[in-house]
Amino acid sequence: MIIVVLLMVGMVPAVLGAEGSFSFTWGFFLKDGRGEIKSLAFDTQEGVVSGDLLRIYLELRDRSYVYLYLFDSMEDLYMVFPPDPGFYRGEFPAWHKAYIPSGRNWFTLDDAKGTERFFLLASATRMADLEELTGRFLADRDDPDLQGDLLALIRTKVELFSGGSGFDVVPAQVRYGKLMSLANHDSLVDAKTISTHGNYGVVLELVNK
Repeated sequence: MIIVVLLMVGMVPAVLGAEGSFSFTWGFFLKDGRGEIKSLAFDTQEGVVSGDLLRIYLELRDRSYVYLYLFDSMEDLYMVFPPDPGFYRGEFPAWHKAYIPSGRNWFTLDDAKGTERFFLLASATRMADLEELTGRFLADRDDPDLQGDLLALIRTKVELFSGGSGFDVVPAQVRYGKLMSLANHDSLVDAKTISTHGNYGVVLELVNK
């Protein structure tokens, strides 16, 4: 699992259903022991080792409700984004950019071997049922039934969203940290902008070897 709450390595299945039109950007960045940084595309399985560092980038566009969860190799479930279940209850945070973790921080991968699964879901409308169940789960993490119910709902939505129309993927470049100098082109890394007229759901799997 990830030290400090999260960890992983992976690949992808993807996709959607049919709601409104929306787009958003996501990226996963890995820093190895030599300090070299690369993007994780998930086109093929990505390998990580103990001590590698990981960051996640999410950029919301107009009306793009994005949710990211981690089910780690220890079979623990975490909400990675939004920062709390009530995040979308007020005015929609259009063009919100999130680095996870924030600031100059990175997640450190520990030596626990196995597969970590990220569930990335997005829609043009709020997923109130997902937010409500997530809130109950976070309020009582010791209840195994709540984790099981939430994981089942997440998996059901991914499966449902995988049976609709297609989506467009446009390569994008973003900075791996918002505090990096704007003049430093080496801080630019690859990300993906997703555009669709449906919903979007994908499982990103990371394997700690």
